Amino acid sequence: MANIHYGEVKNRHLDQLLALCHVTAWDVIQQAATTTGVLGDVTLRAGFSTGSPSFVRIPDSRFGAIEFRGSTTTIDYRWRVPREVDNRHPIYIRPHWAVSTIGTTLSMTWQAWYATITADSTLVTSPTTVLDATIGSDSNGSSTVQYVLNAGNRGSIRPLATGVNAFQTTGDAVEFIHFAIQPSTTTNITLGTNALYLIGFDLEYTPRRLWGGPSGKEGRKLETNLGWQELGAAGQY
Repeated sequence: MANIHYGEVKNRHLDQLLALCHVTAWDVIQQAATTTGVLGDVTLRAGFSTGSPSFVRIPDSRFGAIEFRGSTTTIDYRWRVPREVDNRHPIYIRPHWAVSTIGTTLSMTWQAWYATITADSTLVTSPTTVLDATIGSDSNGSSTVQYVLNAGNRGSIRPLATGVNAFQTTGDAVEFIHFAIQPSTTTNITLGTNALYLIGFDLEYTPRRLWGGPSGKEGRKLETNLGWQELGAAGQY
């Protein structure tokens, strides 16, 4: 077997598993007013949500979740884009949910929007860009048991086809992605009568594990034709 020289393996040579960042219901709470009791509900305040969704305990469980009582109820989450995100590949979002009612044909669809935030730019108040691949309808996992965990379908932000960031999901300078999520359409689930719970959601992405591009490190020793050489921050990493 031929020797592989240091630095010859690039990210494009690897068929990597998706990295997963799970966002819990508690993670979306940025400001709150607690009601009575240790397990009391927590109401999200205006400016961080729309429609006053509440952080509650799912009955008969030790799971906390965001309870939705209307189709216009929205929660927000700002995701710090990890340094290792390979922005040439899609970013996926997948909700996990439960419902209080039972039946044979229960289903729902989640809607999500996003906005990208770069350094020295204005913080957006309401994301308006829809996902490139929307989240598909998902059926409840049981017709006889309440509060079962449903792992929903994936939606995604996909690489752009044209423009300055063509073939990238986001620009290189993006620091945060601001997501907004709300229930869209439901079948045999009546919001306001039936309790709909968002337990959390997954954000999945292709990681960039190798330093084939700028690494952000001050300097390192690289092997060259002339032997080992110390390179500075502006060197070829």
